[in-house]
Amino acid sequence: MCMMASDFSEFSNNKPLVIVVEDDESMNRLLQRIIARAGFKVTGATNGKQGISLIESAQNGFLVLDFFLPDMNGMEFIEALKNSHLDIPYIILTAHGDEQIAVDMMKSGALDYVMKSPNLFETIPNILGNALDKVETARKLKVAELELRRANEQLEEKVRARTTELSEANEKLKQTMADLERSNRELELFAYHASHDLKEPIRKVLAFGKLLKEKIGARLDADSLENLEYLIDGAERMMKMIDGLLSYSRVTSKSAPFEEADLGEIVSNVVKFDIAERIAETGGKVEVVGQLPRVNGDRIQLHQLLQNLISNGLKFHRNNIPPNINISAAQSNGHVEIDITDNGIGIDEAENDVFSMFTRLDTRFEGSGIGLAVCKKIVERHGGKIGHRANPDGGTVFWFTLPSYANQLTHEGVQNEGQR
Repeated sequence: MCMMASDFSEFSNNKPLVIVVEDDESMNRLLQRIIARAGFKVTGATNGKQGISLIESAQNGFLVLDFFLPDMNGMEFIEALKNSHLDIPYIILTAHGDEQIAVDMMKSGALDYVMKSPNLFETIPNILGNALDKVETARKLKVAELELRRANEQLEEKVRARTTELSEANEKLKQTMADLERSNRELELFAYHASHDLKEPIRKVLAFGKLLKEKIGARLDADSLENLEYLIDGAERMMKMIDGLLSYSRVTSKSAPFEEADLGEIVSNVVKFDIAERIAETGGKVEVVGQLPRVNGDRIQLHQLLQNLISNGLKFHRNNIPPNINISAAQSNGHVEIDITDNGIGIDEAENDVFSMFTRLDTRFEGSGIGLAVCKKIVERHGGKIGHRANPDGGTVFWFTLPSYANQLTHEGVQNEGQR
């Protein structure tokens, strides 16, 4: 069986058997002799039937075909090969220069169409070499196409597999996020109800503790009085912690719709009504540098946010140095940044847990460690970020960002999330 045209692999390693099918016996022998001198193995036939028989037994063949044979012409010869499922690279020889024959044979797959001219015997080795170069080029192209197709198929398979993996992972992530969101809501609801229910017994412990101290404190010995004061102090700290937990859970469970809010007005109210006594006690000063913007948000929560941050600046002041709090704003890339700068004891910039629940960085100062966690939750509900950095003049700068007023008006997703 001869080599198919779709598999020319043997041509790259050794020269093929050249089969000369030419009815003129002297021409046939001369062609074979010249082709053999060029280093090819060669055989021949003088009619179509013999030629087809040789092709059937060839392992690695190349055909030199005379168009006009006694039993068939070149086109019929090629059709007979195709009907026998034989395919072999070939060139056509003819003594008649018929342009249509040349066109038809080239369309049928001939690599070249050669006239039987006087210089044929000189040029036939080069003609064969050029034809075999075309075969080798076709082989390499076919191999490259197969490799490219195989690589594309492998890539498509990997893409399909990866797409499936990503789709499954995305679905799992969505489910996990939904479960986490539900768990957080349940936890916040539990924290709210648990804290609310705990306040009553703690209030009774605190009230009766103070009543006992008032009624019998003068009759108690020093140790007993100290123990009673420990009880009262512990109850007061527990009450503050419960209030902090309630504040944290209310950020989402008891939130209000967003509306226009003037941060300058909020700061003014905080200073006048919430921390005026603390300012007087510490000899501190709170100043607004420039003008604070209007934003779209939950007024009550923004009030709580600013009150917590300003109060922190007043609380963590250095000994014998009155606290000085400056509040300023800057606009950038569709956001507004609010800076609360103090001159207090300062916080290490590498400290990342300052906004975590129950974090107390300095136990010399009273507190539940919940206030900054509440601040973080409020800012995130409003679509912003919060952080801290060192004040070059000593102290800390607490900052938070909010979308500018125009952007916040379209921030319905975050608002709705907070109102659930």
